[in-house]
Amino acid sequence: MERWHGEDGARIESCTILVTDANALVRTIHDRMPVILAREDYGAWLDPGNQDADGSWRCSSPPSGALGAASGLAAGEHPRNDGPELLDAVASES
Repeated sequence: MERWHGEDGARIESCTILVTDANALVRTIHDRMPVILAREDYGAWLDPGNQDADGSWRCSSPPSGALGAASGLAAGEHPRNDGPELLDAVASES
């Protein structure tokens, strides 16, 4: 999260979500997904001296088997809905 002041002096809170091509699991929902880094890639990703942009992107899309899908998407769109049923796993088509 970043906090800064606009030209009119108003405080602005912003953030950036990096996206990449969806893997097989997410592709059934959308063609893009957030970049997800494996713990072992944190250092290379955050290293200001790392100039290997292509190498950084190679580690940004986990295999479909590393993720799971839950059935609560429609119900989860409203903040009033909250419960363990939102985490019920759905079968992967991959």
